[in-house]
Amino acid sequence: MELLKKLREIWANDQAARLAQRLPAICHFTQFTETGDHAERFRFGRDPDGSAASPWGWDDLE
Repeated sequence: MELLKKLREIWANDQAARLAQRLPAICHFTQFTETGDHAERFRFGRDPDGSAASPWGWDDLE
């Protein structure tokens, strides 16, 4: 996402962080996981409230 890149270039870190939090809602989860530690924290996805989902395995699905 070009806007996120530009915000980082000009050191607008607060604005970039707020935009990054909104990325999954607009179908940009890949870019979201490329931000900070999101790849590790959200390895199992997100819960409806936006928090990191708990670890799960295929055997946990019904």
